[in-house]
Amino acid sequence: MRIESNLRPWQPCAVKVTADNFEQLRAWFEYMGREAFPTAFDSPDTDPVAVLDRLAATSKAKARQGLSMAIGDIIEMTSRWPAQKVVLADRRLLEDGLPSLSEMRLRFSGAVQRVMRQGRIATEAEYHAVRNAVEVLGREDGPLWRLLLAYEEHRPRH
Repeated sequence: MRIESNLRPWQPCAVKVTADNFEQLRAWFEYMGREAFPTAFDSPDTDPVAVLDRLAATSKAKARQGLSMAIGDIIEMTSRWPAQKVVLADRRLLEDGLPSLSEMRLRFSGAVQRVMRQGRIATEAEYHAVRNAVEVLGREDGPLWRLLLAYEEHRPRH
């Protein structure tokens, strides 16, 4: 499936890391970090996951905050990856039971989060961002789907 969007370049926003999703997002970060900046993992002193683990040993809250920022950085760093590289990363992440890069991009997209805060889709660009999110997530229910249906019912016809 090819996803088109006129929302380039992608605008990341803060990723919500909680005690419940920390381990899964840590594993996601480890995989994607090695893909995005492999030389950082060459030494225990520079290995970002080792640094994160040392931080978590002293302050879980700071570790969650640091992981959130790191995930945002990775999402931003990969925003210009060619589609083939994204598809490959998506497949490998999903095989490991982790969220795909495409899902993470959409899940934490500024446009999608703005729509969720507003409780409505206000523009055609927001419509396409939400439509892409629903297609990548493969869900035909939930709040994003309801917002799409409401917009489609009242959207101006050209």
